[in-house]
Amino acid sequence: MNWMYKDFNQCNNCEHSFSDHDPTCAACECKDFQWQEVANPWLEIALKIPDLPILQFLAQQKDEDGCYKWSTHGSSQHMPTVQTAMPDVPKQAQFIKMCLLVQKGFVDGCACGCRGDWTLSAAGENQIPCKEGHVPVTWIYEKGKPDVCSQCFIEGKV
Repeated sequence: MNWMYKDFNQCNNCEHSFSDHDPTCAACECKDFQWQEVANPWLEIALKIPDLPILQFLAQQKDEDGCYKWSTHGSSQHMPTVQTAMPDVPKQAQFIKMCLLVQKGFVDGCACGCRGDWTLSAAGENQIPCKEGHVPVTWIYEKGKPDVCSQCFIEGKV
């Protein structure tokens, strides 16, 4: 995924400098530009957001059968949203953070720009510490019983 975008910098015809996304120079109406690579400002915000609160939020989104429910980013009235774990973070930065978590393998979902349908992956589950603080964690699942950290099981702490 390319986190840079191109921004207009200067018209090659009249040397008019500007920075908007209209492909025509406002001064001479030509379309001959010098391009400048600009860092995505939302990426800078997304990189500062910690992973763990998002992974913990997604871990809580289970139905009665223990299957993960989909979550979205931004505001939503109809499904859980990771915005709960990232309050006051713009939707664009939330989306980029979720894409970064998909790249790390901690989250499953769609990074095309749609609602995401984010769920916690097995690798993401292993990043959430157990009550004793073991990370990475391998969880033991048994229907009808609380999830158990394998290290706690081995140490007899369950």
